Amino acid sequence: MEPEAGGIFVGKRLLNNSILIINFSEPQDNDVRSRFKFSKTSPYHQMFADDYFGKSSGFISLIGEWHTHPEDIPTASCVDINSWEKIISDNDDRLFFLIVGLRAGRFYYRESNKWQSTLIYFKDV
Repeated sequence: MEPEAGGIFVGKRLLNNSILIINFSEPQDNDVRSRFKFSKTSPYHQMFADDYFGKSSGFISLIGEWHTHPEDIPTASCVDINSWEKIISDNDDRLFFLIVGLRAGRFYYRESNKWQSTLIYFKDV
């Protein structure tokens, strides 16, 4: 099996509160990747977000993160949720997080101070 992979999403929130994903960063050689772990240690991901933010005069920014899990239907681990809590406390509580599994992806987001999720099977896309 492949090691976990991950990165960030950049995009913008539209007036109707929809999210438009513009692009995403890919794993870098110096990120930590193993069968059950991914950690963004490369400065590339921050530079990726900063570049979009600067070139768009602040209209495009970090809107979320993604990573893979080696399971058919992905679920967040305690490590995932603790990491997201830290990211939200340092940034914006409207960020979302995607875990990509083998047969489906699951989006996580905070609503009314609780974690919510939406599961999307790849055959439905």
